[in-house]
Amino acid sequence: MNSKKNRRKITAALASFFLALFFCLPTFATANELHSLEVTVLLNEDGSANITEVWDMTNTEGTEVYKEMKNMEGSQIHSLSVKEKGKKFKTLPDWDIDASREEKKYKAGIIQDGDDYELCFGIGDYGSHVYTMSYVVDSFVEKYDDMYGMNYRLVNEGMNTVPEKVSVIIKSDQITEDTLVYGFGFEGTVYVEGGPDEYYIDANNDLDGSYGQVQYVNILAGFSGATFTNANDKHSDRTFEDMAEEAKEGSSYEDDYEEESGIGKGIMGAIAGVFLLLVGGLFVVGYKENQPKFTDGNNKLPKEKEVDYFRDIPANRDPFLFYYIVKKRNLANRTSYESGILAAMLLSWVRDKKIAFSTQRQQGMFKSKERVAFHFINNNPTFRTPMETKLYSYFKAAAGNNQILENEEFERWCKKNYTKIDDWFSSIEGQVEAMMTNNGYMEGVRIKNKPKLIYTPKYREEILHSMGFKKFIKEFSRLGEKQVKEVVLWEDYLIFASVLGMADNVEKEIGRLYPGFTNDSSIDPYFMMMATRAFAYDGIRSVEKARSANSGGGGSSSFSGGGSSFSGGGGGGTR
Repeated sequence: MNSKKNRRKITAALASFFLALFFCLPTFATANELHSLEVTVLLNEDGSANITEVWDMTNTEGTEVYKEMKNMEGSQIHSLSVKEKGKKFKTLPDWDIDASREEKKYKAGIIQDGDDYELCFGIGDYGSHVYTMSYVVDSFVEKYDDMYGMNYRLVNEGMNTVPEKVSVIIKSDQITEDTLVYGFGFEGTVYVEGGPDEYYIDANNDLDGSYGQVQYVNILAGFSGATFTNANDKHSDRTFEDMAEEAKEGSSYEDDYEEESGIGKGIMGAIAGVFLLLVGGLFVVGYKENQPKFTDGNNKLPKEKEVDYFRDIPANRDPFLFYYIVKKRNLANRTSYESGILAAMLLSWVRDKKIAFSTQRQQGMFKSKERVAFHFINNNPTFRTPMETKLYSYFKAAAGNNQILENEEFERWCKKNYTKIDDWFSSIEGQVEAMMTNNGYMEGVRIKNKPKLIYTPKYREEILHSMGFKKFIKEFSRLGEKQVKEVVLWEDYLIFASVLGMADNVEKEIGRLYPGFTNDSSIDPYFMMMATRAFAYDGIRSVEKARSANSGGGGSSSFSGGGSSFSGGGGGGTR
């Protein structure tokens, strides 16, 4: 194991040396400039890809733009189309690279030599151009032994016209928050972005306004749980981890993987998790959570549209039990319920005067803006659960020495301490299930002589109430509710709707049904609600990005690495 690691370090050192040598050598670029290259890849159900590239260029010499696509074993490229300013180029069946610039003007073509392709189109008149090239790659997605994935060089190495700015977007309805992704050959970032309605992979070399260096852009992705009907099987005898291990050779991911999120850390995390379960005296719930089992044998639950409206506060007014139900029953997406419970806690602490909220308008150079803050003024607040106590300590730590939590402070803290937030979320389930056992929501039984925890009808009732509450909040505006003046009920509506990511539905109705709410409550339904959502959402997004960066879900790209088993790539530019 040590010898293998030493070889990797030697390889990385040599790669760094030759890269440094390369950048010290004089360059002989053409006078043409490629200002930006934007690549959009749409993955289809059959594993093919519709690829669109936008080349923003200034050309002063040469006759054509070309892109080499090598090592395309098992894949075919066709349907080439090029446009500029709405004018579609004529795609020729045979491309002549020796033709004149005038002969190539507004024309395009494909050159094929076995598994190698060149995509070509005429430069036309010299000057500034924005060309849009699209084409189809059959069997673009690859089938590995354990999942489907892709390993593709989308921006080539050795181009004689190197792009200053690069952007790669990969879209598919089979990309999820569990998709694994790595980027190689450029200084920048690669992330799984979006939400449940549309996740996508975003890779670019934008470093806060400046642009990182680009050698090439390799994207390696693993689509966990996906199915493509006609994927390329040339690497079907290898696992995704095999592909990733090869690609990481000599890259910065190798050090990150071994030092920050290595196997030893994973084992210790697993041991710690098991230890916590044992200390808590909890049984493993041995069944699929989306199909809960009940002690009375009635395991079927109605759909949301079939439940009755529930106008009271569900889950026995316990936001953590409600969070548990929302998560287990998929009543909201992960980002919504995780950021929602944080926002709910902030609101409840303001209501209970454990923290204070303030706004201050600050004048900028051109316009003024509202600065919001939470003040942790109570040095010894008491809480009902260890979960609240722990979360309060995190917010307080993020607030810094002045104990005032201001814009972006929690987001920055979460980025540095994302494992603490993840551990806190992991602890919720165990602590809630312990409470549920003590309060009759779960009962211990023996199945095949092994202890299990099974839900009781009392928990089913809370599920139905929670589903009915979501339906009520969702359809609030059209139900014709009469004026309500119970301030505590409205505050609870805001708190519990936050866990669903639907607090804005309640805010709209407060102004209509309870105009005096702001005077009667500590909760400001405008500035405070916006602030809690922003603080919580930005914090969770920061956690998600940090988590992804350390688990294959994205992060900073590596300037080197990528392995040799990718498709695509080669030279390109102008000639």
